[in-house]
Amino acid sequence: MSTTTKQPDRTEDYAAATRLLMSWKRPLLLSHTNPDGDALGCINGLHAILKAQGRESVAAVYETPTPHQLALTGVDKVHLLNGNDDPVFSEVDGVVVMDTCASAQLKPVVDWLREGRVPRIVLDHHSTRDLSADIHLIDTSASAAALILFRWARAAGWNIPTQAAKSIFEGIATDTGWFRFSNTTPEALNTAAELIGLGVDLDETHNRLFRQEPASLLRFAAMAMSGLELHQDDSVALLCVTHEMTRSSNLGSGDTGHVVNHPLSVASVEVSALIVDWGDGVIKCSFRSKGEVDVAKLAASFGGGGHVRAAGARIEAPLDEAKQMILNRINEQRRSKP
Repeated sequence: MSTTTKQPDRTEDYAAATRLLMSWKRPLLLSHTNPDGDALGCINGLHAILKAQGRESVAAVYETPTPHQLALTGVDKVHLLNGNDDPVFSEVDGVVVMDTCASAQLKPVVDWLREGRVPRIVLDHHSTRDLSADIHLIDTSASAAALILFRWARAAGWNIPTQAAKSIFEGIATDTGWFRFSNTTPEALNTAAELIGLGVDLDETHNRLFRQEPASLLRFAAMAMSGLELHQDDSVALLCVTHEMTRSSNLGSGDTGHVVNHPLSVASVEVSALIVDWGDGVIKCSFRSKGEVDVAKLAASFGGGGHVRAAGARIEAPLDEAKQMILNRINEQRRSKP
């Protein structure tokens, strides 16, 4: 029996999105704050596709890329946005927002977006959505937003140059945990195979993405594990990192790697949360799940978002208070299960 899920016919949606995008002379390509591999893969992938057509676009991020983010294809070439008043806004005539549809993840530019000065397309695979758009290309069953970008490129008949193939591959590979996570579908694997045929080097890509982390990240992981707490019959793992720890870590808030995944190697652990105090009054939280807890709902209860198995949020509270709030929400979600 085939396990392939039949995709809805989105031909008209892709055609409409293509017509709108091609009507723009200089679109702005955006994603969420603290961009991951999928976000950067989408930005850089679409930028490379348009460049191959001789078309201009502005690939943008909100903060100076971290060393880990720089390992992703093309990220050093993006425009660094300066909030809601960036001069580039007067130079673009359309926006493509990818890998998010949540205003909370677009705070540096959300005021400008809400003004609706230019038309926009949103491409996403998350369940959290409150951002309006002229066209939505959304599929919550997609393994990665980059996979939706690949579908769009194929539907539009666009050439996918090697540079774009590398970026799209990296988006899919990082969001599926190098094709290990439960969101790895036959479509994701078939697409990866096609992208390899377009020039992706598996060994080089894996080494660059997963074997080039700084020594400071290993030290951070050690500090996080030293703050490990197990709750609810060892089914919930909290990695609590104090401000004193982060001050000595020499890391930025967007470069904590895959530390949150470590406790999931324990058989009894169903939920892992990395809770970090960076000293700015906001606790940054990363959530992972392999059990019944939907961490997208957990994150959404704090204004964040993500997937059923991987999500994130920011909590304006002291570390100990944030920790208790997280435990309470997990308990509430479990009690509500039939």
